[in-house]
Amino acid sequence: MLSARLDDAGLPWSAERVCQWGIAGTVFALGLSLLVGGWPVLLVAVIAIAIGVWVVLDAVRGRAVRKVDLALPDVLEATARSMRSGASLRVALQEASEHAPDRLRGGLAGVVAAAERGVPLVDAIDAWSAGVPGEGVRLAAAALALSAEVGGAAARSLDGVAATLRDRNGLRREVRALSSQARASCLVIGVAPVGFAMVAAAMDPQTIDFLLRTPAGIACLLTGVVLDGLGALWMHRLAAVT
Repeated sequence: MLSARLDDAGLPWSAERVCQWGIAGTVFALGLSLLVGGWPVLLVAVIAIAIGVWVVLDAVRGRAVRKVDLALPDVLEATARSMRSGASLRVALQEASEHAPDRLRGGLAGVVAAAERGVPLVDAIDAWSAGVPGEGVRLAAAALALSAEVGGAAARSLDGVAATLRDRNGLRREVRALSSQARASCLVIGVAPVGFAMVAAAMDPQTIDFLLRTPAGIACLLTGVVLDGLGALWMHRLAAVT
């Protein structure tokens, strides 16, 4: 499940490497927490890391699909140009996907490989679209399947679908720009309690003693960390743009 979430995040590193770095960083942070403040700080660190990972994974959810949607118009237009020059759809897809993002290039490479093995191109395109979420992929797959049926005469339909997807991507970018202030507010509100706690601890060391040395302080600290994390997740969901 974690590997699937990391793959969906569209990170520039492999899921295995991210997991290795995450485990190493978590072990270091927990060891430092235990060394500095004992088991109360260790418990707070465990909860904070768990909530932080949850919030970050939720924040980057769907980035891989958005990257595919952003690259699809260029791929479709390049495919249409190749088909107008006389290339078959299989060759046009192979040429157009060379500079696409990894996920899109790998999917289209699978379509081309399946067609070379004798699988009908329409069936290969349908299988590809079924394995990649997103409305843009389904719309592109429908245009590509039509091109496989009618040949170069469908190049205009590929251009039309590319223009539609480009307009949709532009609208999505505009909505994200308009919601940037709300998302920045989410970040500030989520980080502000941590900053306030650090300032309060620097000005009054007894605050740290209360939070880490008394049952009531530990309960307050744990409750604050949990509520802050849940609040950050909730505000991100409210300001999220799909």
